Amino acid sequence: MYLSVLGAPASGKSYFLASSIWQARQRLSDFQINFVDADPVANQVISRNEKKLFLNEEPDKLVAVLKTETDGELYQMVHFGGRRELFAKPFVFSVSPSEDHRLGKNAREVAKNARALCLYDNAGEHFLPNLEAELSPATSHLALCKALIFVFDPIQHPNFRKKLRAFSSDPQLGGTFPTFRQDEILQEAAKRIRKKSNVSETEKLNKPLIVVVNKFDVWRPLTPKLTIDCISPYVRLDGGIAINHVVMLKVSKYVEQLLKQFAPEIVTTCKAFSRDVIYIPLSPLGRSPEIEEHNGTLSLGVRPRSIEPIWAEVPLVYALSLQNSRLVPISRSKQSSA
Repeated sequence: MYLSVLGAPASGKSYFLASSIWQARQRLSDFQINFVDADPVANQVISRNEKKLFLNEEPDKLVAVLKTETDGELYQMVHFGGRRELFAKPFVFSVSPSEDHRLGKNAREVAKNARALCLYDNAGEHFLPNLEAELSPATSHLALCKALIFVFDPIQHPNFRKKLRAFSSDPQLGGTFPTFRQDEILQEAAKRIRKKSNVSETEKLNKPLIVVVNKFDVWRPLTPKLTIDCISPYVRLDGGIAINHVVMLKVSKYVEQLLKQFAPEIVTTCKAFSRDVIYIPLSPLGRSPEIEEHNGTLSLGVRPRSIEPIWAEVPLVYALSLQNSRLVPISRSKQSSA
């Protein structure tokens, strides 16, 4: 089961991934699903980030998660005779029904529905057009992915930044915070997927696109009626729980309208990318970072004790339901939230 996460540099992907995986470990147990590291060595980077944020022995000390680099632990140089190419290494998780799952009583059904989740984290720089020739091998896995998660950072968008500065003191809204054309990142990813899949440039991809609208804690005032921290994307169903598709679509429409108002080019790009697009607001930390000065250098950090994720695991759980709805059920009828 292949999933890939992409977004612009500094969009908050590393925080999103650490928080999403940590929250998914708890949430998927409610689905009677075993979600564990299949390869602890391959998952060392994300495990370190989880520990730093959620299992820190100094919870009042400011910590920061390093951004995804274009080389290093998450990549491997592969030799083909005299030629060398750089390939991404995924995080690998085992996803299977537990004994309490409705499929867990039958060994054949367990084996049939168990999956190895290969989750790729892509450095934003990999999708800058001028780096395509040098680094495109590291993004070749995109063609294999059944769904893609695109992290959009409103704080990087000029229209959002202008509006948010009126009521937010988040340090990321300062003039020195880097910004990128995020629609171009998605366009570049689509171009490479089409090329590797032999799809025409105008054809929409048959891959669900999950758009994570990040840092909800900052842009929450723009949508006072969108109280996602008070509603649940899950519903009780036949003794277990399922994705509440009605709630998911309602929230998605609300966020889409906001994006059309402030960042219409993102909505246009997403619709041109895929036939199936859903927008999910979330906050990996639930709060803004703080500025810390060390040896004359300013950096951003967060205190682990103050972290309160909002919907952080929802995109991953939803993606799993798209891959196997028998394992992670979806309810499309109106029912009470779990």
